[in-house]
Amino acid sequence: MEIDPNKVAPENIREIVRLSELYLDGTIRLAIAADARALSLAGMFAGGTTALSAGGLALISSKGLSPVTASLSGAALTASVALFVGLLNAVRAVQPMDFNVSGNYLDRWSSDADLSGPLCIAQLGQARVYQQQIDENRRVLLQSTGSIERALQVLKWTPVLALVVGCAIYATGYALTRCNI
Repeated sequence: MEIDPNKVAPENIREIVRLSELYLDGTIRLAIAADARALSLAGMFAGGTTALSAGGLALISSKGLSPVTASLSGAALTASVALFVGLLNAVRAVQPMDFNVSGNYLDRWSSDADLSGPLCIAQLGQARVYQQQIDENRRVLLQSTGSIERALQVLKWTPVLALVVGCAIYATGYALTRCNI
């Protein structure tokens, strides 16, 4: 949308710039909150992965692998792998990404006309820069949010997957012991 700066009141342009700065500040706060959430999830996933893999491996290395210990071990290792996938998604959400902050510097002004022309033209140029920064921040936030949502989906389905694998291993082991194989 092309705006004629001569047809817009200067106080309106100042308000647009002010609100754009507030919006950018808000996206920064959202990004910090999303990073904190993803980092907390990553810690939980790392702890769960470590505990379940250690427990599963301990059961495998124990004397006499019965259908029960085999199924518990398989379920624990399956859950461990699933939580590791969740961990990767949570870490992906926290990885460093470029993020725009409010304010500007000389190289980012729209043109030399901004520097030598009326203030309303410069402010309108700043509002355009902010619009680009807002769009980029939203893209980065949506990307991080998507990674967090994928991590939570993994968390939601991990118990079901572990139960199915454990039951399948138990049924197979039980059938093999009944047949003396």
